[in-house]
Amino acid sequence: MWALSLKVAVTAVCVFSLLAVTRIRRLEPVFSGFLVGLLTGTIGLCVHIPAKESVDSSILLRVEEPPRHPQTDQIVFVGRDLLAASQGLLRCTAVDLPWRHATRLRQGSVVWVRGAVMPVERPLNPFAWEGWLWRGGIGGAIKVRYVSEALEHHVSFMERTRDLVARAVRGVLDERRGGELLLSMAFGYRDVLSSPVEKSFTALGLKHLLVVSGYQVSLVFGVWYAIALGLMRLMRIAYSVRAIVTLFALLVSAVFVLFIGVELSALRALVAAACVCATQVFERAGGFAQRWGVALLIVELLSPWAVFDMGVQLTFAALAGIGIGSRLARGGLGMSFVWVTTCVWLLTSLVVLVWNGSLSLVALPLNLIIAAPWSFLNCVVGGCGVILLIGSKRLGEPVVQLVAWVNEVLANVLLELAESPLKAVVLQGWSRWMVCAAFVVCVAAISVRATHHSPLISSGHR
Repeated sequence: MWALSLKVAVTAVCVFSLLAVTRIRRLEPVFSGFLVGLLTGTIGLCVHIPAKESVDSSILLRVEEPPRHPQTDQIVFVGRDLLAASQGLLRCTAVDLPWRHATRLRQGSVVWVRGAVMPVERPLNPFAWEGWLWRGGIGGAIKVRYVSEALEHHVSFMERTRDLVARAVRGVLDERRGGELLLSMAFGYRDVLSSPVEKSFTALGLKHLLVVSGYQVSLVFGVWYAIALGLMRLMRIAYSVRAIVTLFALLVSAVFVLFIGVELSALRALVAAACVCATQVFERAGGFAQRWGVALLIVELLSPWAVFDMGVQLTFAALAGIGIGSRLARGGLGMSFVWVTTCVWLLTSLVVLVWNGSLSLVALPLNLIIAAPWSFLNCVVGGCGVILLIGSKRLGEPVVQLVAWVNEVLANVLLELAESPLKAVVLQGWSRWMVCAAFVVCVAAISVRATHHSPLISSGHR
């Protein structure tokens, strides 16, 4: 449980980050200092109460997020202890058996659980598994032996909307692989894909397509920005067109993030988009490095010490790759796409190498060839098809069927590639660190070249 509530943190961030991003002269150091002070103060005020160790405890929990199935016979969910004074979070792991009622758990369910509790203490090593749990505010881990039937359900409006979308897609496609890929890639549904499909995406460096993050949020923002801009021009509305269109696209992106469940990966992308939008609305130059830094500060404020998480590092490595690659392109839209994709691959691959030594050389051509159109197909075409499907089955069914068919064809290709020598290799020992050093040299070289072409930090008005 954090000392500052989420509403207070978000309000403070929105006010002061907008002022800091827009580079108000003479006052910029004041706002930047306040933001840094608020960040460090939040980390210092962090209160973590570990759960009490027990070999046999009965606890009344409310499920705080949709349960996950990391393995076929296992279910994992996070619950809030409703009887404890601190009402701390507990991570529950249970074997998926019918008499344990775990398969019927949903977000908002209130249940009794029984099992062994292990407290989560603040770790010395921030990269450890316990560090990840501690940063999430989890006070203990439970090996569950029994789960009762749900005493009550609290289903939010967004959860009901997600159920409506899932029923609409499965009503047309049943449980075909193409439909499950649509739900996963466009709407962030978890645990709908088979283990071989997920492993093939991971082995080929395309796992980011299955997790709604910056890729998908950027697509939603860009498409709605283009639609709104076109409508404004058709209606010949010239007053503050860029500001209105930017805020509208940001609002749609925020609704999309709320729909998928405000996961940290999507929230990071929304924060970064908000920083970019601030410079657009207030027509300030800001500079890429400044927006990147402010976005990182905001993420740190919302989730203290989040910079130690691999997902956060991958997100901001990808953002840095976008910023560097966009300044290297001198040959139109096509070359810009190639440079951006290459830089993002270099930086994100370096993070993965440092963490687990995994490297996929085929990830670069696959990201260049199919990642962007495949995401566009599901997020934009598939998303519009699902909206049509809910309104009129006759109009939406052909679109959804087409998207599902393409998904199945591409998934079969990936399954074949994942069984070939082209899949990711795991480097160990000196070979791993030598490849990391080579990647660092490449990143440094392209960063110098990008800075020479166009400074990453700019100032003044456009």
